[in-house]
Parts: sequence; structure tokens; C-alpha cells
Amino acid sequence: MTTRVALITGCGKRDGMGRAIANTLAASGVAVVVTDKQPTGVLNRRQEVVGGADESWGGVDSLVEEITGLGGTAMSQLGDI
Repeated sequence: MTTRVALITGCGKRDGMGRAIANTLAASGVAVVVTDKQPTGVLNRRQEVVGGADESWGGVDSLVEEITGLGGTAMSQLGDI
């Protein structure tokens, strides 16, 4: 049996595209490695100016818990690609 694995970058933010991609792939049976430069993601320009960081979100670790809680396979890793 071959397990597909995907490395998805930019997964630290709650409202980011990386989270959506990771959830979609995990729901289809792909094991995912979610990563970002910082645990809760890097703020974009709008978030720097007006705020928007979500203090209740644990970043990539929260995403791993979310995916595994739904029966998927996931792990997190911090890094700069």
C-alpha cells in the first residue's frame, strides 16, 4: 500500500489558504506535513496595519489536531522554504 504525502507551506494562519489545502488533501486520504515560518503564520500587510492575529489559534499544531481529530494523518514542522 502506498501512502501519498503532501508538504503544504503557509499553514499557520486560521484563515489561510494553506489550512484549506491541507484539510482538503487530508480528507481525501493524503498524509500531510503542514509548515510555516512561525507557529501561527507570518502576518500579511493588512494584518500588520489593522491587526487580525487570532490569539486563540495555535497555528500549525492546531491544524494537526484538527486534521487528526477528523481521522486524517498530519504532522507539523516549522521552517523557511
